[in-house]
Amino acid sequence: MDAVAIVSITIAVTVIIVLAVCLIALAVMLRNVDVNLRAAIAAIREVGPNAEPLKAAIEPINIELDRLRRSLERFVGREQEQR
Repeated sequence: MDAVAIVSITIAVTVIIVLAVCLIALAVMLRNVDVNLRAAIAAIREVGPNAEPLKAAIEPINIELDRLRRSLERFVGREQEQR
């Protein structure tokens, strides 16, 4: 194999590994959002007309979704730079 083929294979493997790590991170973030959503649903069922506990339950979800959005924006930005 010549040097170009070795470099191409190395780059392809590196990209695959980076994508796998990003997908794992995304899965972890989505799991956190899922856990927080379940807590929010439980709070909604308890709360009734009082909105303060509901706001407190929703805030962690908003934080996780913001983190997820920023991570996805960075990932998409890197992908566009590579092209």
